[in-house]
Amino acid sequence: ATVEVNENLGSELIVHASTGNERLTVRLDGSNRIAAGDSIQLAVKMDHAVFFDAETEQAVY
Repeated sequence: ATVEVNENLGSELIVHASTGNERLTVRLDGSNRIAAGDSIQLAVKMDHAVFFDAETEQAVY
């Protein structure tokens, strides 16, 4: 994924990224050093994941 924007909140880092036509928002530990334009690899812990419908913004999983 390519990082578009990151929000450093101190103890956590919110990263907005895209891969192809998909947009992702992920919450990472604040000690990560990631900048806009960086390429990152992500692995999802499904027991911690929440997915939303892009149109309704309702949680779907």
